[in-house]
Amino acid sequence: NQSSASNPTSAPVPERVLSYSITVQKYRDNKPFEPPFQLAKEMLFERDYQIRLNVSSPQSGFLYILNEGPHKEGQPPEFVVLFPSTSSNSGSALISERQQIQIPEKSWIKFDQEKGTEKVWLVFSPKAVPELEPLRNYASQKTQGLITDASLRDSVQQFLRTHAESRPTVAQNAEQKETRISAPTEVLVHAIDLEHQ
Repeated sequence: NQSSASNPTSAPVPERVLSYSITVQKYRDNKPFEPPFQLAKEMLFERDYQIRLNVSSPQSGFLYILNEGPHKEGQPPEFVVLFPSTSSNSGSALISERQQIQIPEKSWIKFDQEKGTEKVWLVFSPKAVPELEPLRNYASQKTQGLITDASLRDSVQQFLRTHAESRPTVAQNAEQKETRISAPTEVLVHAIDLEHQ
């Protein structure tokens, strides 16, 4: 019938798309060792590897990236804000179409000395996400990105867990060495598992 066709709630939600790859730099005795190499997806990382995340989208939108460190069950996780950051993209979460974002822009992600799995959460939305906008207050040298406010940490965790239930489609492209994630949802949420030994 005509009324449902004109009803805005029945309009299809446009697909959100994000691509990422991982650049790996081996280190020995605190010095870069061998040229860096690119991966389409996660692997089991050695402790002295350092990595950089490369993220882009064919769409413009608001991008938020958080690192969740390894933690024991029953204990709250620690979240570190990787993007938006004061050191890249003028501190803004808004990225333009096909803009390449490197996390971190000028250095590398070093693994925790503890063995375990860290998660890097990617959140991509056409609009600013109210639950995540306060993150920019922690993306500074002073806090090293660590969310120190327990209530914000809990609301971020709740947001990620809730949205992660609608799992996006994940496709690896071995030729271009990147992973494409897509979801027919307003907000795309995906966790990359970084396991290190």
